[in-house]
Amino acid sequence: GLFGATALMLVSGFWMVPSALDVALLHPKAGALKYATWWLAGVVLALGHGRLAPGVALFTYGNLVWMLGTAGLLYQSAEDRLCVSYLQDEQVWTGRGLVILSVALACWLALRHDQHFATKGPRAMHTPPSGRPFPNLR
Repeated sequence: GLFGATALMLVSGFWMVPSALDVALLHPKAGALKYATWWLAGVVLALGHGRLAPGVALFTYGNLVWMLGTAGLLYQSAEDRLCVSYLQDEQVWTGRGLVILSVALACWLALRHDQHFATKGPRAMHTPPSGRPFPNLR
């Protein structure tokens, strides 16, 4: 589970860099790599999501919310174009979209966290799905 969470953070962090987006637009192989890495990170995360402790999952997705929101605000407030391949108004719209996506993801996380707390109780936040505090130690 932790490998999938780490893969998500690395892939999302890399593809939020404006110069990486420019390279992906200018070179078809880099664009294919972008889609392949996003897809692979999603598959790895989906396969390991059930093994993540709720606190680790909340931290991982909360960090993604923060990164999306920050990138969105930077895209909106930058006076110069950050990506050479996009126009200024496209950059502002992308920034708005990233902020909306981060708010929607934050609402979804809050709802899931609240549902998890209601069904499992506060103790479940610190215990992995296996029920043992340190499942890999014997």
